[in-house]
Amino acid sequence: MVDAERLRSRILALIEDSDREPELIEQGSLNFVIVGGGATGTEVAGALADMLHSAAPAEYRRLVNATRIYLVEHGPMLLAPFSAKAHDYASKVLQRGGVILKLNTAVKEVHPGQVVLSDGGTIKSRCVIWGAGLKAATVANNSGLCKDPAGESRLTTILASRASRVSTRSATSLISPEKMETLCLSLVR
Repeated sequence: MVDAERLRSRILALIEDSDREPELIEQGSLNFVIVGGGATGTEVAGALADMLHSAAPAEYRRLVNATRIYLVEHGPMLLAPFSAKAHDYASKVLQRGGVILKLNTAVKEVHPGQVVLSDGGTIKSRCVIWGAGLKAATVANNSGLCKDPAGESRLTTILASRASRVSTRSATSLISPEKMETLCLSLVR
């Protein structure tokens, strides 16, 4: 809960900063990048779009219209372990909500102020939310079990699905607190 509150505070602070200093918008202050199109990243992208478009105070409407939410997924589809119907539905709903999907694209690097993509592009941003990399050990993928549409074993899919329901702090405990702070909350203030 603490991480969610900090993230919400960070998002609102970026909107307020952009209101006071509009030149920050050109530096990516209203670009939000979510990495990973699995259950976690997809849910976060939808929740962020809902928060910005339906809960933002009226005085920030023009800033909300300048906001860009990017969902970057290394694979060819969102929610890879789920059905084709789920992939299509999630993609349509997110795009209708203004989320820009970057499929077949990986995040190569995260720097203060920008994200470098595998296709050579960059996205200016001051807020990157990491929802990728929740995956079982390689031994599960090499176990000979049936594969899902993403090419991962069913065991990996089950474990990843369960991991996405774990709290953000638990699911990201393998990343140092300093790295997590940089990735999720304060890429250049």
